[in-house]
Amino acid sequence: MLNLQRVLRDDRWLRALTGLNRKAFEELKSAFVRELEEQEVPRRSQKRRQRAKGAGRKPRLETVESKLIYILFYFKCYPTFDLAGVLFDLDRSQANRWMHRLQKVLEKARLVENGTTETEAHNHGGVYRIVS
Repeated sequence: MLNLQRVLRDDRWLRALTGLNRKAFEELKSAFVRELEEQEVPRRSQKRRQRAKGAGRKPRLETVESKLIYILFYFKCYPTFDLAGVLFDLDRSQANRWMHRLQKVLEKARLVENGTTETEAHNHGGVYRIVS
């Protein structure tokens, strides 16, 4: 498992795993936090809740930084979900769920950061580059 605190302390590690330097990471993080707070947490079941919101098992990717490092690492290296799971201490199915959930958040954060709307990004070739 990766030591995410070490990655956050060392600019070289941060750049190696995410492709971003400290300044770019912090700028993206502020937009990422806003988009993450707006996104609804998906539920796999449509049944009525047995426990209150927030109860139950806590996520492995607990902090905003760990979520952002995970999704940036994923798009920089495109590891298998087995490898991503080993590195971030997740089951491969959970690694897949995190990727799909965080991909949407990252795309919106990058659009906000660049001052671009989703329509504009789509109209300019339909390809939006997530990682600079």
